[in-house]
Amino acid sequence: MKEITQERTIAETVGYEAIDGRRFKTKEECEKYEHSAEHVINSDLKAIMVGEKFSENYIWEDYGYGSEEFYMGILDIRNADCLEIANRYFDYNGAKKLLQPELIGQKVLVNLGYNYDKKVEPIPKTMDQLVHEFIKNAEKFYGEEYTLPEIVKSRAAYMLKNAIEYYDNEAYDVSDLINKVREIYEMIK
Repeated sequence: MKEITQERTIAETVGYEAIDGRRFKTKEECEKYEHSAEHVINSDLKAIMVGEKFSENYIWEDYGYGSEEFYMGILDIRNADCLEIANRYFDYNGAKKLLQPELIGQKVLVNLGYNYDKKVEPIPKTMDQLVHEFIKNAEKFYGEEYTLPEIVKSRAAYMLKNAIEYYDNEAYDVSDLINKVREIYEMIK
């Protein structure tokens, strides 16, 4: 006797997902959203985001701080277009302060808010600013001023040399060099 088996796969539609990841119960809701300004703004922001948005507690979990419901993200503000995309998102969501042009050429940590209420100020921070802020807060407990190790200073000199070479070889105008020098200054400040 030979047993005959047959494998069956049943596909059932349980919802619809827009390009930016938002899910809907009906196809009509999803299509309506995909034709809305909110969808365009969210999709554009996702395009300049490094990785995915994450809960605030992920970045602060080692310090026992943060909410699982409050989201943050890292934005790569490569150029003026990226700055405009980020500011369009924050303006749409009611932020009073937008990102400033000095952030062009930087990756910044920003507040994205809660899923149920995105009305939040971005409060952008570069990695260097975040580290300096943490050091400043930790100094209170150690009772002494902390200076960055010599390796950071030598890295700054290396970056400055690269910035000058970049200006000589590739930059279009002096503002490119100035932005690089600002980046180095922020790192060693």
